[in-house]
Amino acid sequence: MFARIGAAAVLTLVVLLFAELGARTAFFVRDRMRGPDSRVHADALAAAPWREKYFQELEASAQAEWRPYVAWRSQPFKGEFINVDAHGLRRTWNPPACGPDSRLPTILMFGGSTMWGVGARDDYTIPSAVARALASAPDHPVCVVNFGELGYVTSQELVALVTQLRAGGRPRLVVFYDGDNDAFAAFQEGVAGAPQNEVHRREEFNLSTRPGEMARLSVENLIRHTGLYRALEAVGERASSGGGGEAESYGHVDLALARAVAEAYASNVRIVETLGAEYDFQTLFYWQPLVFDKLHLTPSEAADASQAAAFGQFWRLVEDAVKGDPALAHDHHFHDIANVFADTAAPLFIDFAHVSEEGSAIVAARLTPGVKAALESQ
Repeated sequence: MFARIGAAAVLTLVVLLFAELGARTAFFVRDRMRGPDSRVHADALAAAPWREKYFQELEASAQAEWRPYVAWRSQPFKGEFINVDAHGLRRTWNPPACGPDSRLPTILMFGGSTMWGVGARDDYTIPSAVARALASAPDHPVCVVNFGELGYVTSQELVALVTQLRAGGRPRLVVFYDGDNDAFAAFQEGVAGAPQNEVHRREEFNLSTRPGEMARLSVENLIRHTGLYRALEAVGERASSGGGGEAESYGHVDLALARAVAEAYASNVRIVETLGAEYDFQTLFYWQPLVFDKLHLTPSEAADASQAAAFGQFWRLVEDAVKGDPALAHDHHFHDIANVFADTAAPLFIDFAHVSEEGSAIVAARLTPGVKAALESQ
């Protein structure tokens, strides 16, 4: 009897090993055929000969390291199109006078990956475009620093600003460009004001406080990385989405939550303005556009909007809450530019949030007059 059980177990193990090998081979072939990033095929990048190498660099550079208070910051990276310095800051085009020993005043520009510049080379991000526009009319010479970071919400940007002030930094102007991550983190977590993927940090903290937690998570992580698990997960996603694409594994669409996002954002705006009054710098805040705000969508933009439709529904609730917030409505430092692409028919988005270099130039052109006015007011 035991011999029969042992033979059956060995046979089962052999079958599972062959199934795992087959699943891994299938995913390897699929990933090789799909390429490094599907956004390389966005129609907004059709005329960009550098796009394939750019996304290879983007994948290679998307490595973060732990930082106190803000949770993470990009690691240093050197490439042809993407460069990140030892402080985790993306390289920005600046005039020659903005060298390492420059004493010119600075503009600090905060935001998430859209400010950081996903979809743009170093010299064509929003901060680089603003710096170039200011350099063409050098009445107020300044240097622009790109403090954008992948995934950051406004609260993390606020903490990053406080860290700079504590270290002795004294900017002339700070610019915040936000919306997407604040809304998406709430959509993901069901709580306004928290960073994205906070559930992972809770799990990691519990590793040291709960016996057996590390072993459990290690086993779960090992299982999730098997080819069989990925295959079963893909089947489940197709079944839950009716075969129409990747299923949403989360999604909180709630009016009260949308209002809480607007209130948390408005509170951060007020705190930054209070710091500006104390530390003598000007402030500007811009609520960003997403693909859901563009009226004339190209085929790939329409596909991106459709794939993120659940978040698009929540985004509209958040936008309405932001427009209806009394503090923001009467704040002349705050500007809602979600409609900046509304009447543009040309392709601009490479996914539901990030834009091409042409899109970054349009945003920068919208920001520059306010930046110049703020500099002239001092």
